Amino acid sequence: MENISDLEKNRFTDSCFLSIDEAIVYLKKISEVLIDKSKLIFFVNKHLLPLYEYNSEQYYLKSDIDFIVPIIESFHNIGSKEIPLYELFYDKNTFFLSDGSLNEFDFNLQDIKENKAFLPALRNLITASKDKDQTLYSLDPFSTTYFSHSRITTKSDKVKNIISRQVSQIKLLERENSSHFANSAYYMGSKKTLSSFLVEAIAGEIESDGIVVDLMCGSGAASGAFSNFWETFSSDALDFSCILAKIQGGGFSVFRAKELIEIIIESAKGHAFDLIKNIRNYIEIEEDIFHSNTNLDLLERYNSFISDFPLYPNQSNSSNWNPSYEILVRKENIRKYPFCLFTSYFSNVYFGLRQCLEIDSLRYSIDNILDENEREWALGVLIATISSLASNYGGHFAQPIKLEMSNLSKIIEIRSQSIFHEFSIRFMNLASESEKKKYPIKTVKGPYVKTMSFLEDTLPDNRGILIYVDAPYKRDEYSRYYHLLETLVNYNYPSCLGNGRVPDKKKGERFKSEFFTRNQRTINNLFINLFTKILSNNWSCAWSYSDNGDANIKFVLESVSKAMNCEIHSYSIPYKHKSQGKQKDKDVVEYLIILSPHKN
Repeated sequence: MENISDLEKNRFTDSCFLSIDEAIVYLKKISEVLIDKSKLIFFVNKHLLPLYEYNSEQYYLKSDIDFIVPIIESFHNIGSKEIPLYELFYDKNTFFLSDGSLNEFDFNLQDIKENKAFLPALRNLITASKDKDQTLYSLDPFSTTYFSHSRITTKSDKVKNIISRQVSQIKLLERENSSHFANSAYYMGSKKTLSSFLVEAIAGEIESDGIVVDLMCGSGAASGAFSNFWETFSSDALDFSCILAKIQGGGFSVFRAKELIEIIIESAKGHAFDLIKNIRNYIEIEEDIFHSNTNLDLLERYNSFISDFPLYPNQSNSSNWNPSYEILVRKENIRKYPFCLFTSYFSNVYFGLRQCLEIDSLRYSIDNILDENEREWALGVLIATISSLASNYGGHFAQPIKLEMSNLSKIIEIRSQSIFHEFSIRFMNLASESEKKKYPIKTVKGPYVKTMSFLEDTLPDNRGILIYVDAPYKRDEYSRYYHLLETLVNYNYPSCLGNGRVPDKKKGERFKSEFFTRNQRTINNLFINLFTKILSNNWSCAWSYSDNGDANIKFVLESVSKAMNCEIHSYSIPYKHKSQGKQKDKDVVEYLIILSPHKN
């Protein structure tokens, strides 16, 4: 094998990417084992080597190629030079790392399909196994199942400890993902089902005393997973996202939740009593509909009821209920009693009439909680509650469901449920989950440029910092899809446009992300500038993206690599993106790309 130094490896190409032909040449320079294109594709198919495509050409990160070299060489190193024993790896999925500790990996493809943490866990274990500074060895080999179907045999105490950490970490996240909150609602782009993949990958980059910042937290699912292991900050341009992230962290107790629920519900019932006075006859009609037999006559009755009930901004009104007037008054004083935003805007659209009355009443009661932390927790629980009980389409609020015979029973079933009751149950469940979390989640108001300035002035210099970036992959208006949740938080009686009853973007009532553009150059530059900024602070970055995103991953990473002295490697996993509307879910490759300051 031709000797090649680290410096020479870095100078092998000006790009951090290698084409398949360049990768073969590069492998010949740094390894004594010859490998052809079919063997390289083998690693791609096993998802051990992330693949990137650009202009119909295939590329690999050079650092990812470096990672597979010891696997390629493992059998060759323990066998005869005349017999290419390493070929057995491609048949048996078994390899050794010869560091004196007998690290034998026997992995099964089924684990890649069933366990999203498997690939980053395997990579972290292999990286640790390559460390020659392992002084503790057992005399007898230790053999154990690795995930569900794979197996590892080792004499290294360090490897055994890593396996123990990985197993306990994954079990904790599996339990969390099966919790009541985790299965309550769907949010676009949520990383809920990828939490173990993200956590295990990040665990290889940051120590246990490090800090993780979820810079564009969205649903807060990633923040919730991170808070089990690291001090966590969450930020987003949308207020509801920050609050939703907060209630997925630690810092709250079941005891205090129980006390607070009693105070909130008692106050909310008093508010509901006053609000119901003007719409009592409509409430009675709704109750009768919900307790009638489901048939075509009921469908007609319900549609007539929906048409007859006055909503803002329509000018229609009844003798006791004039929502246009009520909203006009409250735009002058948004805290005027009683609260009636949801009753006026969204009754019989995303919720039943009584449900909207209960939402307004809870919102009023929460507004009167003096302690800011408790007020945000209660508001977060209400966000989670209405996300779960909304009769919407695809989990978002851009378009309401059309009431038809095929969905009549389901909609009535959902709208018959009590918001008060669900709020109380959910608060107790979330408080119980919070008691199990290691860290509370600290929130920072976005957008991300503002957050970065705050973090630069706030985060300590003596701690490892990792910024997790999960920006929109596509030109999706998240503020349009989740306007109702943002309206719940701000409670500011905005405009109400179209069937989705969406605030007016032209009036500045909805946030518009910089990533909401068709210009790929703009998107690329946004990522380049952000990653460069992160690295210039001597922080690491973990970038979630997919192979169907609008940005050019290759161009972005090459630009950052040329601008900054950094290390870049990646993890990939096959995944399904849940589509909106009636479109089929899309098969994609989900990447987690790690950019970190170069370690001297």
